[in-house]
Amino acid sequence: MPVVKKGPRHHPSLLGIPKKIQLKIIKKLDFTSKIALQRTNYHFANIISEDPPKTRAEKAEFIRGYELWAENNSRFGCYECLKLKAATKFADDQVTGMRAKGRAEGTQRLCVPCGLKKDIYNYIEPVIVCQKPHYACLDCGRLQAYGLRCMYCNSCNRYCVAVETPGRRNVQCTHCKRRGALTDLGQEPVECAC
Repeated sequence: MPVVKKGPRHHPSLLGIPKKIQLKIIKKLDFTSKIALQRTNYHFANIISEDPPKTRAEKAEFIRGYELWAENNSRFGCYECLKLKAATKFADDQVTGMRAKGRAEGTQRLCVPCGLKKDIYNYIEPVIVCQKPHYACLDCGRLQAYGLRCMYCNSCNRYCVAVETPGRRNVQCTHCKRRGALTDLGQEPVECAC
């Protein structure tokens, strides 16, 4: 029986394929895959020239693929504003379950600012982010998880000031000028749980 010598294994490479076939393969790739291949080496960086996505559908498809890259592990795509944002910009129910990365409803995910614009979230009910209730300021739109909040006008703590009067301390909202309508949401956390 003949003895077969085992040498170093040779794995087929895309670089070993003729350029004409490489270009045919590249033509069939989606935009995200083309960018990933373009970033692998000098050869592909020179032969792949791809224009950025132009239509909303092309941009959404790019976001869907790009958020799965390892470098975007803690970032999620918002399919309303078509941007990648930190997990802290999304409600917990938008980044877990059926709207998690790669899941069936993942392309329906909205960041909190887009959810406020589309009236999915309101300024009265809390939005759960990093397992903690956050409230949106009606005036500036920022999320607030700590500090003072006016329960009449739904403004954040930058409008709430302590007013000292002789013998007593009262807190007033400078936005709606009401006193005693402020709720204390607690102290600023040392760091976010996300």
